Amino acid sequence: MNWKLFVIGLIVSVISGASSYAKTIEVGASQVAVIVPQPADDDPSHGPRVCIKFDLPQGVAGVEIGFGDLALSIALPAGADDSLAIFEAFALSSSWNAGVGWIDFPVPGGDLDSSLYSTNTVWCGRDSLLSLDVTEMAQRWNLHPEENFGVILIPRRTDWRAIREARFMPEQIRSRAALRIVVPGRAAE
Repeated sequence: MNWKLFVIGLIVSVISGASSYAKTIEVGASQVAVIVPQPADDDPSHGPRVCIKFDLPQGVAGVEIGFGDLALSIALPAGADDSLAIFEAFALSSSWNAGVGWIDFPVPGGDLDSSLYSTNTVWCGRDSLLSLDVTEMAQRWNLHPEENFGVILIPRRTDWRAIREARFMPEQIRSRAALRIVVPGRAAE
């Protein structure tokens, strides 16, 4: 008799909690640009940068985003040496287009919001995944779409060989980048 009450209670709790589940949505990059420094620029912190923009689906407009993750697959070509790389991601604070260059931003190299950033270290090898927590950025873009200028990835290394060998080309980045957001299940339906 007690097991029947347990099963009924379990069914009731599953039905009542069904509306509170979370769903993960994956969004591909809508716009990508690779920015290289000016030829005369020898500042080691001015390495190549990657701008990526993701357009959030309308079904999640105004909804609380529980988690946002920018994922980028980094694969070095056969024969390349593995290398450790540190990446920082900042929210961009001005618009840009696919042909943007180093000096085309109000602040050369990328007009960014230094209060919204994420950083992570990745081992660049034959098949690596860079994962950056961009929850705050995604939440802001969702609540204020007019502020969604995307993100700028800045590799923080003095040896750029691994980054160059990873062939950071816009078309390859577009196919290897994704924004994964977690929202309440109802919002994603």
